[in-house]
Amino acid sequence: MVGDLQRFRRHLTVDFPGVATSVDRDDGDVLVRVDGPPRLVSSLAKYRLLPWPIKALGDLRRLSRRCYRNATGWMRDLPDFLIIGAPRCGTTALYSRLAAHSCVWPAASVEDPGSRFGGKELHFFNARPEDRLTSYRAHFPLRHRRTRALRRGLAFVTGEATPTYIFEPGVAERVHAALPQVKVIALLRDPVERAYSHYHATRSWGFEPESFERALAEEPRRLAAIESLQPPTSAAMRAMYAYLSAGQYAEHLERWLALFPPEQVLVIAAEDYYRDPGRQALEVLRFLGIEADDDSANASATRVVAGATEHRHGLEREPMAAETRAHLRTHFRPHNARLTALLGRDFGWDD
Repeated sequence: MVGDLQRFRRHLTVDFPGVATSVDRDDGDVLVRVDGPPRLVSSLAKYRLLPWPIKALGDLRRLSRRCYRNATGWMRDLPDFLIIGAPRCGTTALYSRLAAHSCVWPAASVEDPGSRFGGKELHFFNARPEDRLTSYRAHFPLRHRRTRALRRGLAFVTGEATPTYIFEPGVAERVHAALPQVKVIALLRDPVERAYSHYHATRSWGFEPESFERALAEEPRRLAAIESLQPPTSAAMRAMYAYLSAGQYAEHLERWLALFPPEQVLVIAAEDYYRDPGRQALEVLRFLGIEADDDSANASATRVVAGATEHRHGLEREPMAAETRAHLRTHFRPHNARLTALLGRDFGWDD
């Protein structure tokens, strides 16, 4: 506990030069007091970080992490980039590679202080639409870190990756209202393979009792029922069962491209990333305006393997039935043609 107290004091003195901390005793309690800017002190007091009675806190590390970030949310950056999807298309692998770059500050989890990539999926714009933007800022670095980097001639970007943003209703509009300058990255995978991978992932989580064919037939009914639910339940349920609709990329990207100019949107074929993750990561870094470094060049250097979740959970993945595959090819063909017309690029998924 003493170590946690010291870390909290170090947080303040490192993040806010000129702020002084002291420890007092009051009726047996140990209190941390801060002498600094009034707004900072009042924010810490609002979140019950000041004064700090040590014996009154149960899980000191978790509480201090969450409260400290929320209390300083107004002093934090908003993301420069969002990886919006799609699910089962390599977003985790790409985000992890980007986060290894020395100039990229990944979003942080306010719950898990030990996880460098714990803030990858924040689900702020789909599952928490009523939350204030300050609570979103709590996941990102303090603004003065960017100032320090720029003074040293270094690039600085921060961002998050929530792969369901791409197809969730209203998300593109909410993102544009809050982050009109943000850069948007989408990874798209053959929708037939993506749907099957999605199904197996949902089964591995214990939420899919049906066969693949039955789950596809049930999707319209399930999604219609989900429409009556409120976030975050609706977002979580839609993410689990949108096997077909999540792969109808054109209708989703049309909403994003209607709001964001082409120079702020990057679309990558997941198959290209699986084949050569290093080359595709360099394209993303250029899009973000930063150069490669040794960490990002070496991270995840091995070839990315699609569908790893099913094997990681110990589930055997049976080959898709030929009849089902043919049905899905027919279903997605007009959606793929619409995507080609939208982006001026043929992904070759119908070959």
